[in-house]
Amino acid sequence: MTSIEIFDVKDTLAPEFEKYKQGMVNASESLKEAYEIFNSVSFATKEDWKKETEQNGDIVYSKNIKYGKLFTLSSELPLDCETVFKDNWTGIENLSQWNPNYAFSHSFKTLTDHADLIHYGNNDMMVVKGRDFVVGRMWRKIGDAFFLSGRSFETPDIPESKNNVRAVLHLGAGRFQPHPSDPTKCKVDFIMCLDFKGWIPSKVINAVMGKMMIQDAEVNKKRCEQMRDAKNA
Repeated sequence: MTSIEIFDVKDTLAPEFEKYKQGMVNASESLKEAYEIFNSVSFATKEDWKKETEQNGDIVYSKNIKYGKLFTLSSELPLDCETVFKDNWTGIENLSQWNPNYAFSHSFKTLTDHADLIHYGNNDMMVVKGRDFVVGRMWRKIGDAFFLSGRSFETPDIPESKNNVRAVLHLGAGRFQPHPSDPTKCKVDFIMCLDFKGWIPSKVINAVMGKMMIQDAEVNKKRCEQMRDAKNA
């Protein structure tokens, strides 16, 4: 049986999930990489990041890494950290119902309590037609923060369809932390590096990623407001 231990937690695959081993391996590697990025000095200062776009206080930055261009956005959400994280981890089936960036979103396999496999697709964005992704995800709680990260992998169980181009998520992650002065709020940092596949000019990719991440921030705030109000009703 395949076992992976990182950040003092061990994930072990059941025999029936051994064929999805690469999905868990990719997820664990992305989690380690994301943790290093989130905790780097340059991430905090943005000294080697470029500002791509800004709206309502939300700023998208980018920098080049070995896979391509990495984008990041930091935001403050009006809901406690644990609830926000759990919604991101367990709410994949409902994601496309409230986030217009997604055409569909499905939980494919739950591998362990901390690892799963998902399949989702983006709606058309500007001139970029919809893409779909097959991703292994993993999470850990480290200190008072939750880290959730994912990376693409291949499996014949989810073949590419004619309706979408199969794109590659090199690194997609979120860090969810309690607000330092208000525990009813959450500080969230997102990073994302992907390959849309196909020939797309870099200026278009920058514009699409900036718009997509800003829209994600807006709809996440609205959803957290609704969840907060329902919780307090």
